[in-house]
Amino acid sequence: MKDGKLMRKKFNRRRFILLGLGASSGTAAADALWVEPEWLRIRKLRLAKDQPTHRLVHFTDLHHKGDRAYLQRVVKEINARHPTSFASRATS
Repeated sequence: MKDGKLMRKKFNRRRFILLGLGASSGTAAADALWVEPEWLRIRKLRLAKDQPTHRLVHFTDLHHKGDRAYLQRVVKEINARHPTSFASRATS
């Protein structure tokens, strides 16, 4: 306290950057822990106007932790696309 008043810390560029880094780190952690592990994204991409002759499924980032129902849902969605080709990529 100075002269009976609370001194407020200045909100400067350094504090702004640190606050932004903290907020973005928290958002990224929340996404990785609670949103992305259950997120199944399906995107259709048509390369020609004609009837498609090939169906490719690209499968990546399965965050499987023993949840059998989730794994069955993913497999069911993949099989429902009737792919002619399948590509899988594991990330750590």
